[in-house]
Amino acid sequence: MNGNVVDFDKDVIDDDDEPKPTSAPEDDYIGTERAKQIAFNRAGVSASQVKNLKVKLDTDDGRAIYEIEFDAKGYEYDVDVDAVNGNVVDFDKDAIDDDDDEPKPTPAPAGDYIGAERAKKIAFNRAGISASQAEELEVELEREDGRMVYTVEFKAGGYEYEVEIDALTGEILDYDVERD
Repeated sequence: MNGNVVDFDKDVIDDDDEPKPTSAPEDDYIGTERAKQIAFNRAGVSASQVKNLKVKLDTDDGRAIYEIEFDAKGYEYDVDVDAVNGNVVDFDKDAIDDDDDEPKPTPAPAGDYIGAERAKKIAFNRAGISASQAEELEVELEREDGRMVYTVEFKAGGYEYEVEIDALTGEILDYDVERD
């Protein structure tokens, strides 16, 4: 016996196919300015249109992220950007409610609504999927902030989607995607 190692085995067990959280020294982060630009691009707005900007470096499930909140074009945006690779990991867009205590308009009769089928098509198109890819689909018509809204929820490709659509116009009022 001479004390030399003549054989060594090491097994790596990876029982989950989920991407691993990004953890890196802050030197490897993309930086606040780049994160803001990514968020603005995702929202389709320019920096000059942005108001009430808040940027915070945080962690989510062990992943360093920039939480970016801002208002632009009548909407409030919440965008989470991976601090290392710049990927958008969460995006939320909500119509800004002015809450000015004015009487809300009476909703139009149901015959004027776009219908659940049209709402589903709008939601699937926004998510970039076909109807056959959607699982656990739920469509609900409800009053929200004084207007009638279709809320379409479904899962596809490892993500959960929630899309709120104006029942009269078909305009997307809120779009939220999260990893399932």
